Amino acid sequence: MSKNKRLAIIAILIGVAVIAALILWKVLGNGGGSSQRKAYVTSVKSLNYDIYGSQNRFTGQVVSQDTVNINKDSGRTVKEILVEVGDEVKKGDALFTYDLQEMELSLAQAQLDVDSTAQNIDALEKQVASLTREKAYASSSEQLEYTIEIQSVENDIRKARYELEEKKLTAENLAKAMEDNSVKSPMDGVIKSINTGEEQNPYGQSSETGFISIMSKGDYRIKGSINEQNVYQINVGDEMIIHSRVDDSIWHGTISKIDKDTNTNENMNNNFFGGSGNGEGSVSYPFYVEVKDPDGLMMGQHVYMEQDVGQGEAKTGIWLMSGYITEEGESAFIWVRNNKDRLEKRDVTLGEYDPETDEYQIVSGITEDDYIAWPEADLKEGMGTTEDYEEAYPPDEGSDGQEIYYEDGEPGGSEIYFENGAPDGQEIYFEDGQEGDLTMDEDYSGEGDEEDVD
Repeated sequence: MSKNKRLAIIAILIGVAVIAALILWKVLGNGGGSSQRKAYVTSVKSLNYDIYGSQNRFTGQVVSQDTVNINKDSGRTVKEILVEVGDEVKKGDALFTYDLQEMELSLAQAQLDVDSTAQNIDALEKQVASLTREKAYASSSEQLEYTIEIQSVENDIRKARYELEEKKLTAENLAKAMEDNSVKSPMDGVIKSINTGEEQNPYGQSSETGFISIMSKGDYRIKGSINEQNVYQINVGDEMIIHSRVDDSIWHGTISKIDKDTNTNENMNNNFFGGSGNGEGSVSYPFYVEVKDPDGLMMGQHVYMEQDVGQGEAKTGIWLMSGYITEEGESAFIWVRNNKDRLEKRDVTLGEYDPETDEYQIVSGITEDDYIAWPEADLKEGMGTTEDYEEAYPPDEGSDGQEIYYEDGEPGGSEIYFENGAPDGQEIYFEDGQEGDLTMDEDYSGEGDEEDVD
């Protein structure tokens, strides 16, 4: 064999070897992982961040369990108010009195009306008696006229008697009112407001519709306010932490009511801390928190509240959701990115378990600087990693470069959703060789139509 021929064969063999090496590198990736699939990884530090440190806070005010409005008689004049805002009252305590002089005049007038009506009835009865006598001596042609007149007077008598009963009842009520002209409290409580036309409420609340408003005395509750953008962040039964605005005092309570039927349209800047936007002009809803131990709270006191999600019991060390941990017998491992940006199984030692948050304490094996992956079924050691979610889970490409979304994650009999719609009769080609025809109506909207792929 000539020298040139041997060199040609050697060159061919080297070329084949190079091509084979390139193919092998392409298939396995540089390090044994798949070049078509990268594992999405997240930093342990971000997963272990103290999520409890920035809870939304709501303003609130200590209120009673019930408020009763006492109305005054619009037809009477108040002589004296016997209480002031903030006074504690017992059931039966006098709140205010009416002007008796005015009542005396009203009673005297009522008595005159009773007497006048009674005299009118007496006169009408005498008139009927007189007409009846005259009728007895009248001619037959006049009998009908007398009968009609007598019936008319008798109707007047019936009306007068009805009026008399009404006037007597009015006089009796006035007489009873004269006996005790004071209005009394129906319960133990604290005077919340007195509506005399001038603001007398030190608690910062608007005057109620009643003349005097009384807050019941007893267990307190907190009335908070939340705007419409954030009202669904809280629920009845949520545990709340209540903070004093003047010292470090803390109370605990539970949301008992979210009144979505009552709302106000106002600026909410002072009602919510930590929400999105300034809430200007938004609708707000009141909610109520039952305080477990109100000792130290004062009626009308302003507080702020936050949801109790365990921020009072800070955890130390690394804590991860149990889903990140794969247990094999008595050992456990986590998928971790190594210093070559490749995925590897990392044995870890587990500590305590928190059933409320479904988290394990990681005693050893990883640090906060590590990046870990959720244990998906197709993860392999040596595969590449990325912190870019779209790179880890790229959307499939459809016809004309459009994205195709599969209902069940893979083609073949599943629903196909196009990003921008597709023309009628378009063919669809898949990576694994499956193909099918797509038929659409003229009014196709580009989303939600269902096609079977052959």
